[in-house]
Amino acid sequence: MTKINDNLYLYDNLDGIADAPENDEVEESRQKTPTAKEAELTRLSNDLLKLVRRNEWKGVEGKYQEILALNGVEAKAEIHFWGAIAASNRGDTLVYLERLELALSLEPGNQTYLGEINGIYTNYGKVKITLPYSEPVEFLVGMMPMAADQRNSIEFVRESLEDNKRHKGMLPIGEYTFNGTKYTVQSMIETGIDTVQKIDVSPRFDPDAEDKNVQLFLALNAGYQTIQPLYGPDYKLGGLETRAALSANYSFGNSAFRFQPELRLSGGRASQKNEDSGFNETHLNMEFLPYISYGVLNFRTSLSPIIASGFSFLSGDENIFIGSSEVPIKNVDMIRTPQLGVSLKAIAGEHYGVELAYRRDKVGIEGDISVTGFSPDELQEAGGVFVRDIFTGGLIYKF
Repeated sequence: MTKINDNLYLYDNLDGIADAPENDEVEESRQKTPTAKEAELTRLSNDLLKLVRRNEWKGVEGKYQEILALNGVEAKAEIHFWGAIAASNRGDTLVYLERLELALSLEPGNQTYLGEINGIYTNYGKVKITLPYSEPVEFLVGMMPMAADQRNSIEFVRESLEDNKRHKGMLPIGEYTFNGTKYTVQSMIETGIDTVQKIDVSPRFDPDAEDKNVQLFLALNAGYQTIQPLYGPDYKLGGLETRAALSANYSFGNSAFRFQPELRLSGGRASQKNEDSGFNETHLNMEFLPYISYGVLNFRTSLSPIIASGFSFLSGDENIFIGSSEVPIKNVDMIRTPQLGVSLKAIAGEHYGVELAYRRDKVGIEGDISVTGFSPDELQEAGGVFVRDIFTGGLIYKF
């Protein structure tokens, strides 16, 4: 057996594998008749060794997994060794070490196994990496090592982080940058064999932490709203609501849960009509949304109450009916719109998302109005003239 490029093993001749006879078959015990599982273990071991000779490491891994599935029989140490080499070739260094340790437990003192294990202790560190779910992966290597097994290990970790934003395993010693934060991985000899070096760049629930995040959102929404008078018989107007909002949120928390208080400036237009009357409304609101968000992989959902207040400017030539009385819309200057509601926001990937929201307010009218049975002061004391329900949904772009 020849070791090539610190990682590739070439099966030179049949002497490279202990107890392998010249016909490439694993010698069955002559002491007893093998059981069915023992015979299957022999067959799979022969197949695995043939694949080792051809350096087909994916095939070696497959046969090794079949051997592990044979409960009640124990493979030889050399089989576990070749399973370790297969793991090294795909970059899974932690499994590489575990299989080497298993081989050494079956053949204590084997210098080949000891040499491989000591090489891992010297050149690798155990790590647990945690990256933010909602951000793209940035994984930079200070200096790419020359050894093939170490390069494989780095690429294995990179693929794991791209898929899961998490990795628990091993990295070659050296400097790395994860999402803008530098870390130095130390060897297992320096840290202790069982020490896991934690690399965590996800936000924490700590308002004084350095990973506080401010983001801008642009939301474009369309929806439907209805207006119902507080007084008089049942009377409703309904129409299309469009709105745009620019918001800033201040985010902190861990990578799964975050607290994101958000301040939003919202403006839009609604057209309210029924068969008797209607008006057009242009509104401007300031909204506070204390979101709690939850991230799964690269998808984040956020839920928040809405606390808002603002102004609406009305226009039109028609009248509003309040009960049996008419309010000429051209004489109504402005309505105030304190609002309460709830918002559900979902961000997928790095920039895009959707938002659904419901708001309710009591609309107070100011201006030159005359309503039978009520004075302007009485209307003001009553807290408003209409109850309005607003349903909106639309797209979000995160800068």
